[in-house]
Amino acid sequence: MKKITFTFILGLFLFSANAQEWTKGINKANPDFYDIQKAFNEYYKTHIPSWEADDDYKAFRRWEYFMEPRVYPSGKFNSDDATWKVLQENKISTNKTSQTTSTASWTALGPQFSANGIAGIGRVDCITFDPLNTSIVWLGAAGGGLWQSLNGGSTWTDKSLNLPVLSVADIAIHPTGTNTMYIATGDGFGYVAGGGNVFWGGTYSTGVMKSTDGGTTWTALTLNYNVGQRQIINRLIIHPTNPDILLTVGTDGINRTTNGGTTWTKVKSGRFYDIEFNTYDPNIVYAVKDSVYRSLNGGATWAAIPGSPKFTGRA
Repeated sequence: MKKITFTFILGLFLFSANAQEWTKGINKANPDFYDIQKAFNEYYKTHIPSWEADDDYKAFRRWEYFMEPRVYPSGKFNSDDATWKVLQENKISTNKTSQTTSTASWTALGPQFSANGIAGIGRVDCITFDPLNTSIVWLGAAGGGLWQSLNGGSTWTDKSLNLPVLSVADIAIHPTGTNTMYIATGDGFGYVAGGGNVFWGGTYSTGVMKSTDGGTTWTALTLNYNVGQRQIINRLIIHPTNPDILLTVGTDGINRTTNGGTTWTKVKSGRFYDIEFNTYDPNIVYAVKDSVYRSLNGGATWAAIPGSPKFTGRA
């Protein structure tokens, strides 16, 4: 089975790769929506799902509910980078590198809940507090952009202007100079089927972006991708005492910068899902792949921890 492509998918959950037996019924190299839907429905004719327990069933039905009206009647998906290309073309044609701040006032009209008992109309991938002011909260959505609250979450402001994609997987803020911030673009936790070989229900990453004015404007760093490269960043962390050091994990392995994002080095290859500094000693860093890996020098080199748990699919 080969990968197929589509764009702008949100509001769906990642689930275990072990629960995807139904994808074996997809026999085409480039299946469309209706081929995938047929394989799923054929499988569940003989496998009774449990809405409460079967994450595969729930995740697919949400994806189906979102995608069906967007591919009707052909069932064909757009390319991964179709929207990204239009954005780049628009920037060139209008000779703009940034956008002015909008002063429009918006009121939410709903819907607040989806129909047919399918819970959820979107996801939040990350939430981060300003380290010097806990009333300032930052939120990154799977498909709804970057948001800021200055009053502990009572009201929110859209800070997504000039971002290349409306998906934010993680946010890292300088521990003392909080005007300096970093975001990992893309959806870190979308809907994967067939181990990623059938389709990916999320927005791919365009890399890491940096702001030096408290999130008003953003600049792409040298750790960057084209959406068509199909890269995913799951986590972005900043060293608590040496904030020039940042680390990312995702499909592109572990990447590290020691100069605030100016240059990056891939320090470990492989598909990693999570990463965290040791609370008491940030020279010790842990990351999760098929098992637990550890660095004793701030993320510069890595080794698997002998005897650590083994994982299959998402850790």
